[in-house]
Amino acid sequence: MRAMIPDSQVTTADVDIKAVPRLSRALYSIKETEALLSISHAQVYRLINDGRLDARKIGAKTVITAASLESFLALLPKLGHEARR
Repeated sequence: MRAMIPDSQVTTADVDIKAVPRLSRALYSIKETEALLSISHAQVYRLINDGRLDARKIGAKTVITAASLESFLALLPKLGHEARR
């Protein structure tokens, strides 16, 4: 059985980034990020505050970079059969 690596120790070097689908735009609003990840508004801001999503400001609007979304998705732990390899 494969040892689990704590999230804080996982880097993009540990993940096959090609396995993550590429997003079509460079920036996503908070609402779009909520929809893409199927999470709440509060959870998006928790991920930003934890440094797991990269947020930028354009005027008063907060946006999330596609690169940080792709990295976040790539670093999520696998479940089931694939996780045991």
